[in-house]
Amino acid sequence: MLMAVLLACGRDWDGFDFVLEGKYMNTGLKYALIFAGGVAAGVLGAMVLQRGATGLKPVAAGIISRGMDVKDAIAGAVEKVKEDAQDLMAEARASQAQRKEQDA
Repeated sequence: MLMAVLLACGRDWDGFDFVLEGKYMNTGLKYALIFAGGVAAGVLGAMVLQRGATGLKPVAAGIISRGMDVKDAIAGAVEKVKEDAQDLMAEARASQAQRKEQDA
């Protein structure tokens, strides 16, 4: 079924980049199929969680907490870079003011 849809929607142009058995699939159809696959995976995941897969909840909570740790580490590094840039700007302004005083 999927093969028939792909072959029916194929065109023989240069602008298409996915080749399937000598036929081309346009980008819109490719993204539509990726979206449909994502929806199917989401529905399947929701069904698994609704059936009481209690073993997945602690794993998911652990993954989310690790993600939050990574976010905090990145935010800390960004804050440090921001502070260093502010210190550099303050030193540059002080140096500029000192040069202006010497020239005057």
